[in-house]
Amino acid sequence: MLKILFLSILSIQLSFQSDASDLSQDYLQGTFKDEPLRKAEDWTFSSMMVMNGDQTSKYKSYSSNWIDEPARFLPKYAKEQPRKIISEFYPTNQSARWPDNLVPYQISPELMNNAFINMSIHNAIEHWQRLTCIKFEEYQPSKHSRTHEAVVEFVKTNMGCYSEIGYPNFFMRIPNFLVKRRIFLEQNCLRGQIIHEIGHTIGFFHEHSRNDRDNYVDIKWENIAFPFFNRLNFEKAGEALEKDYLNVPYDLGSVMHYPANAFSMSFLKTIEPKDKNLEFLLGNREGLSFYDAKMANLAYKCSNKCKNQLNNCQNDGYIGPDCKCVCPEGLTGETCEILISKNEKSVPLSHLNLTCDFTEGLCSWSQEKFRDQIDFILNRGRSFAAEYLNSVGILDDHTFNQSGYLYVDTYFVKYRFESAELKSPLVKVKSKTNFCISFWYHMFGNDLVLPGELSVYLHQPFFSQNLTKIWSRAGRQDQNQSDWLYAQLDLEVMSEFRIVFKAQRFSGFLGDIGLDDIQFDEGFCSEPDTAPTEWTPWYILSGCFLECGTEYYERQRYCQIGIGEKSCNGPETDFQLCPNPECQNLTDFNSTENFTISFFQEPTLNLSIDIKNPLPNVEPVELNSALKTVRQCGQTVYLEVNETIQLASPGYPQEYPLETECSYLIRTENGSKIHLSFEYINIESTAINTCPDSVEIRYYALGQPGLRLCGNYSKNRSKKILEFTSENNEALVIFRSDWIKSANGFLLKILSQN
Repeated sequence: MLKILFLSILSIQLSFQSDASDLSQDYLQGTFKDEPLRKAEDWTFSSMMVMNGDQTSKYKSYSSNWIDEPARFLPKYAKEQPRKIISEFYPTNQSARWPDNLVPYQISPELMNNAFINMSIHNAIEHWQRLTCIKFEEYQPSKHSRTHEAVVEFVKTNMGCYSEIGYPNFFMRIPNFLVKRRIFLEQNCLRGQIIHEIGHTIGFFHEHSRNDRDNYVDIKWENIAFPFFNRLNFEKAGEALEKDYLNVPYDLGSVMHYPANAFSMSFLKTIEPKDKNLEFLLGNREGLSFYDAKMANLAYKCSNKCKNQLNNCQNDGYIGPDCKCVCPEGLTGETCEILISKNEKSVPLSHLNLTCDFTEGLCSWSQEKFRDQIDFILNRGRSFAAEYLNSVGILDDHTFNQSGYLYVDTYFVKYRFESAELKSPLVKVKSKTNFCISFWYHMFGNDLVLPGELSVYLHQPFFSQNLTKIWSRAGRQDQNQSDWLYAQLDLEVMSEFRIVFKAQRFSGFLGDIGLDDIQFDEGFCSEPDTAPTEWTPWYILSGCFLECGTEYYERQRYCQIGIGEKSCNGPETDFQLCPNPECQNLTDFNSTENFTISFFQEPTLNLSIDIKNPLPNVEPVELNSALKTVRQCGQTVYLEVNETIQLASPGYPQEYPLETECSYLIRTENGSKIHLSFEYINIESTAINTCPDSVEIRYYALGQPGLRLCGNYSKNRSKKILEFTSENNEALVIFRSDWIKSANGFLLKILSQN
C-alpha cells in the first residue's frame, strides 16, 4: 500500500513535467519505444534488431531495426501493469481513459510538413475511428480545454517510433495547464506502426506483457540481443493492479504483440508460440485484430451510448461503434447467432444493378475475397496520395461533384504484384448476347516508374475455368492530375458470365489506380475503344551504380490489351549494357572494410498455406457409415463427451460447388475439448502458395484466424498427421470456395474429449 501511495504521489510531479527534455520523467505511466522503420513500400514487414554472433553493433536493413528504450529508464512501476490495456482507474482513482472517448491531438510542424508521415498519421487515425467508438479531433483550445487536461502530440524524433501510455494520472489539477501525451515518430514510421503507437496512447500495453502469456508463448531469453537493455521488453506485467482482461483471450495476432524475432541475436526466435501452427499470427502490423478492436470497445464502454441496447452478442461478438454486433468471420445475424451458409447462382441481368457510380456503395458489384490480396477503396474527394503528396493521386471523382469512386492506393500496397479485384455476379443469359461496358479510369502516377495496371477480364465458366483479359492499361495514362479517361468495350457472350476489374501494383508506389461510373448495357457500344494491343514504353527496374566496368541495368514493359490480338510479341524484360568506362588495373589492393548483406524476415501474415504432398491426387477417403455425418452448409453441432462425428465439405466425395462459404460451429460440454483430425483434403491451391479455396480451423478462439488449408492430403498416405485440439469447448470450421475451380473437398473427424 505504501508503495502504491508513493508512486501515486510521484506521478503528480512527473505528470506536470511532460514537456521537459528529459523523457525519462514521463515513464511513470510507461513509455515504450518500438516499431522501428521499414521501407515505405512494405509497411507490413516486421523489422528487428539483429546480432550476428559476437557482433556488438546495430545495423539497419533498409533503415530498419528494432530499438527500444534502455531498461534503466523504465521504473519498476511502469512494468507492473497486469493487463493488455491499462486499468480503467489509477490507484489515485483517476480515470485512465480519454474523456468522452475523444482524443484531441496535435501534429508538430516538422511532421505536418512531411507529406508521407502526415498521411500515415491520418490513415492510422482513420483506422482506429472506423473500428472503435474512440474519436480523434485536432486540438482546439476553446473547445477541448473544457473537457480535457491532456492532448496527444505527434512529434518528430531522429530514431524509431514510440509513445506514452494512457490518459495522464492527475492527483491535483492545475488550471489552464495542458499535459501532452507524445507519440514520437521518425519520418518514415508507417501506418501499421502508428496504429500500434496510438494503441499505447489509448491505453494498450504489449500483448506479450500479459500475466497469462506463459500459457501461450515461450520467451527465448538466451536469444535476446543486449539482454541488459532489452530483457525488460519481455517481462510480464506483474501483479501491482487487479487482473482484468475484459474476458478477451490472449491474442497472438494482436497489433500490440511483438514478432517472433524481436530484439533477436542472429535472427533467432525470441518469442515462440506453444502452438507452432499459429506462429504466422505474430508480428501483425496490418491493423487492429478482431480482439484488439473488441477490447478497445469494451474498455471504452462503447455500448453505453447505444439508445436501444441490443441483447448480448453471442459467439464472441461485441457491440461495435455503430451499436451493432461485430461478429467473428463466419458468423452473422443481429447477435452473431447465424452461421454463414451461401453459394452463388447465376442471376438475370434485369435483377442486377451493374451500372454504378459508387455514390451509395458497390451496387451489384463485390470485392473479391480469396484470389486477391487487397481491396479497392471506396472514396469521395481526394485520395490519400493527392491529399498529402499533392503531385500524384486522385483529386475527385470524374464528374468533380464529390460523388464516390473506387481506387487502389499503391502507396500502401505491401508487395509488388499485389492486386484488388472487383467482380460482377454470375450473369444469366439464354443465348448469344452482346453487351457494352463503359467506365472511367484514372492512372496519373510517377512517369519514371510503372505504378501498376488496370485490367478487365471476362469469365465464361461453361467454356473455360480461366479468365480472358479483354482490356488493360499500364503505367501513367493521364496527362494531367485532374484527368479521368473513358473506355468502352464490346462484349459477346454465349453463356452465363461475369466481369472482373483488376488493379495490380507493379514496381512503383507513386500513383493511384481509379475506377468510376461503370455503365453496363445490352447491345453494341456507340464508340468502342479502337486502341490496338501494344507494349508500354520501357521502364527501368534497376539502374547503373558502378563508376567503371561492365554492368547491366534491367528494364521492363507491359502488354496493354486492346483491339485485335490479346498478347504482344517480344520479351517483357531485358538487360541493357551500362555506359560505364573501363576500370584501371589495380596492382595492390588491401581493404579492411567489412561488408554486411542485410535482409528482412517477413512475418507470415498470409493465412493461407499449401499442404504439400509428393504423391499425386489420391482417391477420396470413404465416409464411415458408423459415424454421424455433417455435410449441410452452415450448422451448429453439439457433441456429447466422447462422441465422434465426421464433417465433410458440401457434395463430398464429389466436387464441391463454386462460390460457396460454409461455417460449422462445433460445441461440447464445458470443461471438455474438441479434437479435429483430417482424413482427406483435395482443395484448389496455386503454385504461389496461396489457397483460393480453403478449409480454416479456428480451434483457439472464434475471432482469431486459424490455419487455412488447401492442396492434397490423405491421412492414409501421408507421414504428417493434420490434427488440432481446441483451447476450450468450441471450434469453428469455415469452408470457402471461389468461382474458378473445384475439387473433391475435405473429410474431417471430430471428437469431444475430457
